[in-house]
Amino acid sequence: MSDEEESSSRSPNPFGVAALAATAFSKGRRKQKLASSVFKGALEDLKNDPELLDIFIEVDDEWDDDDEIDIEKIAELVGKGASINARDIYGQTILHAIAREWDPDIANFVIQLGADVNAVDYFGRAPIHLAAAHDFVNMINFLHSQGANVSLPSVHNLKLCTQLDPECAPQNQTPLHMAAGADAADAVEALLALGADIEARDYHDRTPLFLAAELDRSVSAHVLLEHGADATTRDKFGNIGLTVMASKMPLVASEALNQLWTYNRRNRNQYFWLDKLLPSSAELVRSSRARNILEVIVKERKLDLVTHNIIQKFIDILWARYGQKAFYKEAFLTFVFIALWTAIAVSKAADEAYIYENDEWWRWFLLVCAIICTGLVILNEIREYRTGKYKLAEYKSWRILQIQEDAKYSHPMRKHESRFIEAELESLDAEKAYYFSSGWNYYDWLCYFLLLLALSIHSVAVGIFNGREIFVQSNDPALSQPPNSTTCFDRLEPEDCDLVMSINRVHYSLFAFTMVVLYARAFKLMRVTLFMGPFIVIIQKMMWDLLKFCAMWLVLYGGYAIAFYLVWGHSVQQEEILSDTDEMLFMLYRLILVDEWPYDAMMETNKVMTYILVGSYLMFCAILLLNLFIALLSDTFQRIYDNANSNAIMQRAIYLKEHLHEFNDEAKVELSRYFETKCSPLR
Repeated sequence: MSDEEESSSRSPNPFGVAALAATAFSKGRRKQKLASSVFKGALEDLKNDPELLDIFIEVDDEWDDDDEIDIEKIAELVGKGASINARDIYGQTILHAIAREWDPDIANFVIQLGADVNAVDYFGRAPIHLAAAHDFVNMINFLHSQGANVSLPSVHNLKLCTQLDPECAPQNQTPLHMAAGADAADAVEALLALGADIEARDYHDRTPLFLAAELDRSVSAHVLLEHGADATTRDKFGNIGLTVMASKMPLVASEALNQLWTYNRRNRNQYFWLDKLLPSSAELVRSSRARNILEVIVKERKLDLVTHNIIQKFIDILWARYGQKAFYKEAFLTFVFIALWTAIAVSKAADEAYIYENDEWWRWFLLVCAIICTGLVILNEIREYRTGKYKLAEYKSWRILQIQEDAKYSHPMRKHESRFIEAELESLDAEKAYYFSSGWNYYDWLCYFLLLLALSIHSVAVGIFNGREIFVQSNDPALSQPPNSTTCFDRLEPEDCDLVMSINRVHYSLFAFTMVVLYARAFKLMRVTLFMGPFIVIIQKMMWDLLKFCAMWLVLYGGYAIAFYLVWGHSVQQEEILSDTDEMLFMLYRLILVDEWPYDAMMETNKVMTYILVGSYLMFCAILLLNLFIALLSDTFQRIYDNANSNAIMQRAIYLKEHLHEFNDEAKVELSRYFETKCSPLR
């Protein structure tokens, strides 16, 4: 499209600015009383130009495409002293209105009448700022040709802009900041071609690329990267542009990460600038709470970033220096923890577990050690939760102050700026502690609960057995038993012994299930290994498929269970396989696997219903649902296994993130200094 065609498409009438200007100025006049309390003296220029204003209002109300504006009349009024630079309640002139979307010829007309091309409103924004924000390339080029500064920083008027405190620093956002923040890619190209500073900094030390990343403007961010914008810049709080990109626009972040890798063909050396991925030690000393890129990748599961060669190298260094040692330590403690409870489980026959012989001190020792270990791991879980909660609250408070400072600079005429800030605050407030986003933490608590429950039940049985001394001493050796008798019926009355044995039966039944859960907990560590990681993830995902299948199957199972009970519940209960209702219910489950069932007895009782109920049950559950379940599992396996490498690396990244999250401030500074000295660059 030519420049003339583009201009025509933007303005249906040759002097359409009048309509837009009328709106801006009439709002200023009608709200003058209210505005005077907000913008001191904002309309003083306008009071002296009522006739010029009336022309704008009349055109705004009655404009027709065939009408023409009386340019000579406007020029005459300006010649008599009417100000073409009169301002509305926000300090914007007629040229600001034109710069948003009207033809450059209109801008040329008002400039010839004396309009100031670099006039700024009370928030420090000139017409070229608005043209950039509206992606109006023709207007940007025209304003520049008329002397507009393409790198003009926005500096608010302290006297007239009472929305900002006097101590507020100038926002210092250039037209390139405005274009990048509005995702105006064409405007970005135009401004860069005109010499705009690609690394200009605003009052938070944000570059246009950093601002585009914060606002999730991927198109303009991509253009800035193509023109060589530095993706590793940091704002004055220590936030890293790459980290923000990884959260908001992972595809662009993947492109930006390439800046941290160089290859020397002559020496065949690769260089990795890994220190750029962490907050600097100087920023951490100043109590910066900025997040590193690994935290974002893990929290938001950015699989498309974790396989980038820069991130893989970053993870490898962290693993070799910190993660591997922590992994072996945790693996050893996990082995000891499981071994202790295993030794307790097999140290004596289950039906006599409540009996502790006088020479079985080692059983007491094992039990005490297991209890101490369990207590320590529970305390560690509580500490991990409290640390995560405290650090999240600390980060939120730190980040909210930055967002609220941005809110002060939101322009009243650009409502989307304040809406974005509100959305950012809501998103930050909704963020939960990472501890609850890991299913393994819930699984750990299930293990601890089952162990403590089994231990409590065991303690009751031991307490009853050893606490009720009913042994009766007698002079007749035949009637007397030694005090250390280990037979329940030799020490307790029959009813007490039955109680102890019943409690013990519950204990070892629960303990048997607990041991299965406890051993499966080892998967938590095995997922960190690159060999087993993908398969552990596959099992995790398949658990959700299993829940879906169970939900569908239970709906049918409930109806068929009632139907089977009504037809055969009374007449077939004497059969060995259906001696009780619970066996009949379990038989329904076995039917899915086409297991044995009392076919002859059921046929004898009700032949027709056997055909109907058993046939339909097998069709829906054993054929339809079971095959659907198998298909779900196959699909899950294929999806995860196709990304086996990224899933394996992600599991290791998760482990490293959890480990690094427990670092105190001194440890974080030490980590950052290591990367600054050893990995800047890493060969």
